[in-house]
Amino acid sequence: MAKLGKLSEDTVDLIDGIISETGLDNYINVKTYAVKKSKEVIKIKKAGPIEGELAKDESTVFIIVYEEAFDRLDDDMKDTLMRDAINNIVFNPDNGKVSIGAPRITVTTWGLQKFGDKLLSAAESGVLAIEQIADEEKERKLLERENKKNKNKN
Repeated sequence: MAKLGKLSEDTVDLIDGIISETGLDNYINVKTYAVKKSKEVIKIKKAGPIEGELAKDESTVFIIVYEEAFDRLDDDMKDTLMRDAINNIVFNPDNGKVSIGAPRITVTTWGLQKFGDKLLSAAESGVLAIEQIADEEKERKLLERENKKNKNKN
């Protein structure tokens, strides 16, 4: 595992500002760390049972930044990337649970250079199709449960 360090004040301020702007600071506890090497510029991780116990808060979210790579970006790129990463944090007020995740679009830099927006559009359509299938599956299971309950009542 990569050794965790402290983020620069500028990066922490950027994160804090976005978290506050989204209102997530009312629901989650954010811990920020820097790493010396990573395959991702920004990684968002929810506290698991052990980390949640250690942090005394299961709504803790870790934002881990490969700061050497992050610092090579201009301020607009930093803001955009951080907003996109933080956008993956979802708090469900109905059950008080935090979840991390949004569909990822994976494309190669070669493909992006060759096909441009056409490739991004195709990848996005693929992700949307997967989401639609998952939603349909949830709805189907819900209807099955309701039908089963209704049969048991009759």
